[in-house]
Amino acid sequence: MDEARARARVLSQPDKAKAALGEARKALAADAKAVGALDALARELGLEG
Repeated sequence: MDEARARARVLSQPDKAKAALGEARKALAADAKAVGALDALARELGLEG
């Protein structure tokens, strides 16, 4: 899936995207670098907050 399609898919379902982001943060909590990457992606996709 290309980036534009992936972004459109995520942004059309923001509640699901935020829930998945929260689950990923919990699963990767011990890896600060991975959590930082998730946070950067969340900002890029407008999923902060």
